[in-house]
Amino acid sequence: AVLDTVGFVYVKRCQFDSALQVFNRLAQKYPQNPIFQYRLAMVYVEQGQTAKAKEAIQKAIANNPRKPYDSKIQELLKRVG
Repeated sequence: AVLDTVGFVYVKRCQFDSALQVFNRLAQKYPQNPIFQYRLAMVYVEQGQTAKAKEAIQKAIANNPRKPYDSKIQELLKRVG
């Protein structure tokens, strides 16, 4: 999705507020997509919003992510604690 790429560019440029808007929209529109939940969680981690990050991570895990995202999601969960 084009929006996914835009959001990822925002993350790479440390424009987390913009990335949050993009990934929030994608996660709401496609709640079954673990990648969008994972990327939303990444942004929450960068902003120090650990409770919201954990919630997004749990949603990502519940949607059975495929490799390599399964291990990336688990790594992020460990980082959040």
